[in-house]
Amino acid sequence: MVGTLACNIIAAVLDVFSLTLLIPFLNQLFGQPNISSVSEFQRRLLGNLFDVSNRHVALRNIIAVILTAVVLKNLFVWASGQLGARLQEYVTRDLRNALYSHLQRLPLGYFIRVKTGDILARVLNDTQQTKQVITQAVTQSVQSAANILVAIATLLFMSWRLFLIAAVVAPLLIAILQPLLRRLRRGHRKLSNQYGEITAVVQESISGMRLVKGARRELYEAMKQVAESGRGPKEQTPSMGCSIKWRD
Repeated sequence: MVGTLACNIIAAVLDVFSLTLLIPFLNQLFGQPNISSVSEFQRRLLGNLFDVSNRHVALRNIIAVILTAVVLKNLFVWASGQLGARLQEYVTRDLRNALYSHLQRLPLGYFIRVKTGDILARVLNDTQQTKQVITQAVTQSVQSAANILVAIATLLFMSWRLFLIAAVVAPLLIAILQPLLRRLRRGHRKLSNQYGEITAVVQESISGMRLVKGARRELYEAMKQVAESGRGPKEQTPSMGCSIKWRD
């Protein structure tokens, strides 16, 4: 996790740094002097690469620095992805081991009350979703947060007026997206519950397949699943050429 966080922060700094290099690039391209505070900082950091009398040489140096910064940023992003993927698998393994050990300590009444499919969904599907949450939190969210912090510092360094405009617009965008985010969260909870029900139905049907076959209840089980899925028995008819009478 420490390596992933470090790579994300370095990649964010390089990303914003390569973006600020567009200022001396455009100044050299249009023959404008580099008088901003950012250009002064870049000059101190990179020496006299931008202060040459030949404009073509200056443009070549700026482009080389931009390409180098972009390549380094992508390398750190790749390293962050590799470390993050390993971290996800380790966390998923530990969660499943902890859940399995916890199941052994639960009372018998829990297994009578809760469907087997729901338990399997918690152990397999929920831990898989947790791995995706780690991906969002550690790799993408941390990198985005680092980008925002570095961008804010750069904006304050360049123009406090530009920073104030961004500070007003960003909360408005977040407020506009809140209804959509609430709907997504409700849909995600509903999907998780439905996945548990589906797993329970499939597990019970497969575990009792001998009984289903012995009682010739295949069509009944299929039509029951159609009815439980909300489609209704009239929307799907059996593909058998004869009628079946159920035995008591």
